[in-house]
Amino acid sequence: MSANLVQRFCNTTLSNNKTKELLGKCLKKAFDESIDDALESENILGLAWKFQVPQFDEMFKDHQNHSYPPFTC
Repeated sequence: MSANLVQRFCNTTLSNNKTKELLGKCLKKAFDESIDDALESENILGLAWKFQVPQFDEMFKDHQNHSYPPFTC
């Protein structure tokens, strides 16, 4: 995701606590549904970080504590 998109979001009236809470709920739901896919959940976590949603800390802990299968080549 380009920093430009994040900057545009932050410069709008959408960048308020209520919108971030709603966006965070959507990202948390998507994260919970994809927790078994390490790459997908990491991408969603990245979005949560970029948009500074309040659910980020909880999602980050869940990601760290999840038992992903070992990486194989």
